Amino acid sequence: MVSKDEKRPRGRPKQFDEKIAIQKATDLFRRAGYDGVRIDQLAKEMGLNKPSFYRAFGDKAKLFERVAQTYMEDVWAEWQKGIEGASSLYEAIERTLDISITRFAAAAPSRSGCLVLTTMPAAAGEHDQIQKSLHQFLNAAQVQIAEKLTAQFPAHFEGADLSADELASLVNSTLHSLAIQARGGASLGELQKVKNIFLKSLKPLA
Repeated sequence: MVSKDEKRPRGRPKQFDEKIAIQKATDLFRRAGYDGVRIDQLAKEMGLNKPSFYRAFGDKAKLFERVAQTYMEDVWAEWQKGIEGASSLYEAIERTLDISITRFAAAAPSRSGCLVLTTMPAAAGEHDQIQKSLHQFLNAAQVQIAEKLTAQFPAHFEGADLSADELASLVNSTLHSLAIQARGGASLGELQKVKNIFLKSLKPLA
């Protein structure tokens, strides 16, 4: 018989690292999709028992939103760095696409694509909150890209035929296509070809 002193302690394990746990949850959602993951799988992967999981993250939907938010924050930090290091608007867009392509294709095939662009849409049709979050993420990405390009290259958009918002919309649409193709098994080289086709139309920005 197990004594009280030998019982497993309640709450998070002493060595619990929330950042690592979120990354493990991200990988699991990308492999199996939202509906393909059970709470007990998440808890085990993250090093928690189920009561600790609920106390820490609420439920699966709330954890998924937290995972998606963290994912987008990481992507945006990389985009910002790429745009800030560019010497032209063309280079800024090229860097944004290259950063994204590397993310889309670098993971194992079961985790290829994008958590927001390829994993969330599959769940959005049956989960209203996920659909709302997806809509917010997509709009925010476009606004952030447009604002950053405007701040970095203000002279380009003065009297330009193509506004920063329109350009950001084109970039967003291209990212959607690249993410889906990556999820479908496209190689890094194939994704680069798609990127180059798109960039041909932007040569005047170079």
